[in-house]
Amino acid sequence: MRPASLVAAAGRWLRVLHDTPVDGRPARQQTRQEIIDAFRALGAYLEPRMTAHDVATFVEAGITAAAILPERLPMVISHGDFAPRNILVDASGRTAVIDLLARWQAPPYEDLAGFLVALHTSRANAVTRGMVFGRALDRLEPAFLAGYYGSEVVPRSAIDVYELLLVLDRWAARSSRESPGRSSRDLRERAIDAHFAARSRRLVVGLRQGT
Repeated sequence: MRPASLVAAAGRWLRVLHDTPVDGRPARQQTRQEIIDAFRALGAYLEPRMTAHDVATFVEAGITAAAILPERLPMVISHGDFAPRNILVDASGRTAVIDLLARWQAPPYEDLAGFLVALHTSRANAVTRGMVFGRALDRLEPAFLAGYYGSEVVPRSAIDVYELLLVLDRWAARSSRESPGRSSRDLRERAIDAHFAARSRRLVVGLRQGT
């Protein structure tokens, strides 16, 4: 199967999960204020650690874009870690997904953005600053979203808000794993930081253009 067909199948599987009736599971990030607060918390953590990158601009753009989301967000049963590494496809195209957490409700944009973030910030892609897969990943995004939404309008701005939030979250998680007292960072780590910054910058441009 072609990569576009594979990611489209992943999108269709995720839609089936999200269309499952919501039960009494606990909910998270139900409101836009929670998203705004999350951006602020990530900014407070990252800004003093990533002084070579304009983290404040990324955070401010995320807050501005999140402010136009509905006050209360739609909720679905969340996979919790919807990423290519957890998707299995056999020779006939039948799709199965593993590592299903599904312990809570969350906005659908979380799983959608999580898949896109996993595509763009894999270690191989990040270390080479996007040179391994290049623009090929950009061609997979519409296929994945078409698999999920079909003929419906894709709420791209909402997905981009979550994608920016998750990029910053993943960046913060990487930073927290560094050795205490480390005085310098090797070229590989600096390349990864530059890739995260470039991805954040691109998302900010999209949010400002309303795409």
